[in-house]
Amino acid sequence: MSDEVDETFEDHKRCPRCKEPGEDSGSVAAPNAPKGTKLHTIYCRNERCKWFNTPWLVQVNPDGSVPKPVDHKKRPKMYVGFEGHDQMANQIREAMEADRAASLLRGSEVRRRPR
Repeated sequence: MSDEVDETFEDHKRCPRCKEPGEDSGSVAAPNAPKGTKLHTIYCRNERCKWFNTPWLVQVNPDGSVPKPVDHKKRPKMYVGFEGHDQMANQIREAMEADRAASLLRGSEVRRRPR
């Protein structure tokens, strides 16, 4: 999150698309930020807006200031996997490949489930 401060919490609660005030559904402590920093989850409630029911986060610093939004599109993705996730992914790939190979055998039949 940026250190630059801009506008108020009420300004940042406005939907980025339609600019209508959003609904604050609560806050949590912001990870990797100074103690007392909160992340508020805001939802657009304008039914005519493309972002209807879409959430966005607004950071509120301990002093009540709100940093400018940061565009994370060009930042590297952060993913912390779980133990054995590579092995599990390989097993799934192998099973899918075996199913595909079996479906291509002569005389094999792919059955549809009844609806």
